[in-house]
Amino acid sequence: MKFVIAVCLALTIAGCTSNNKESDQAIGPALSKMLYAGEVVFIVHCTSCHQHSKLATAPIITGDKNSLLAVHPFDSLKVEEIANVLTFIRNSFGNRADMITIEDVKNFKNPPAQNK
Repeated sequence: MKFVIAVCLALTIAGCTSNNKESDQAIGPALSKMLYAGEVVFIVHCTSCHQHSKLATAPIITGDKNSLLAVHPFDSLKVEEIANVLTFIRNSFGNRADMITIEDVKNFKNPPAQNK
């Protein structure tokens, strides 16, 4: 059973790995590590609700980092996992955008709700 789960996970990872060929940001060791770690977080925590097609070229994904940070649920993830998974989705599924760093996540201030 463990073998089947490992094979399924490997196939899932292989199917949605980012190549980021069009990005202005070179894929160096740091970005490559973030993309892999983020992909694992995405598969474990996000893929059951978020379909790949809904993340492809969505303006909120590739736009302002704070807009994406404001909508991402942080309850069960560590700061590093958040940075990794958001960097992964910003550079996968046809997207290309700058990394979201651990510092971006730590320094993010969710704006207070506006009164109507």
